[in-house]
Amino acid sequence: KKKRLEAGLEAFKQMKKLNIEPSQITFTKLLHGCAENEAFDIGKEVYKNFLKSKLPMTIVFFNSLLDLYCRCGKTNEAIEMYYKLNLMNLKPNNITFITLLNTFAKEKRFDKGIEFHKQILIYNDNKLPDDIILLNSIINVYCKCRHIDKAFNLFLEMKKINILPNHETYIIFFTSCSLKSLNIGSQVYHDLAESKLIWDIDLCNSLITMYSKFDEYQISF
Repeated sequence: KKKRLEAGLEAFKQMKKLNIEPSQITFTKLLHGCAENEAFDIGKEVYKNFLKSKLPMTIVFFNSLLDLYCRCGKTNEAIEMYYKLNLMNLKPNNITFITLLNTFAKEKRFDKGIEFHKQILIYNDNKLPDDIILLNSIINVYCKCRHIDKAFNLFLEMKKINILPNHETYIIFFTSCSLKSLNIGSQVYHDLAESKLIWDIDLCNSLITMYSKFDEYQISF
């Protein structure tokens, strides 16, 4: 990753020497490389060059910038950036929300999970989005913050409107359930058993992990 970033930065320098104008894709890829390497200062320089280029801000570029801030521990600044989207005449997309939610899950920021769950509903006419990856991200925040009941309520809402859980949905629940939430874990397990989802090794391991916490080996096996 580091070598790819270095190669990209060198190519960018050569473009400038040859007076070749970088495009949106150029800056987006450079920011992505900076985010992967958590190279915040370099990313800021890339952003300064983007502003000098007078290229229009797009949601794709914005998401790359947001990802840089999130990966580098600048979560509060990332949230401030999100709330300035209207000033840029941009609307967030699912990637915007997933980027932020994944960070909230990592940092166990339940309050922000609630806040951005509401933001997602606002941008979807108060309806759940038909995107299981985005919904999994919300569920993951609640589970990581030990609010399994809230995650389960969202799970039930999904089922009501025929949004089907996938492997990741079940894995999140099974790896997060504690003694207090074993009942919820069991209900999610029964839902899985009745589904047509093909089990894989990760799913099986997560289920074994959940039940083995409580000496329920006979269920696991």
